[in-house]
Amino acid sequence: MGELNEGALLCFWIAKLQPFYHPSIDTTKLNSKIAVCIFSNMILFYFKNNKQERKIPPHFVNDLYYSLLYRDISKESLILLAESFIEKNHINRI
Repeated sequence: MGELNEGALLCFWIAKLQPFYHPSIDTTKLNSKIAVCIFSNMILFYFKNNKQERKIPPHFVNDLYYSLLYRDISKESLILLAESFIEKNHINRI
């Protein structure tokens, strides 16, 4: 679960500090999209490494993008969101 927490924090700081810039793209939108891509890929990578047969719901990407763009989402919220994708049985096996 450590890598999920680190990935969630990385996404938070990208959305908060907005380190990426492109002259023809709104900086807030660009950084929110990068954070969502990293978050989604982190979850999929975790599923693959832990042999979980789960999928990310289709609406999740749009909801997370909207939240990062327009809401003040906290680090803790993103960590809990990442942890919510873990199967309950898998926690007991660790």
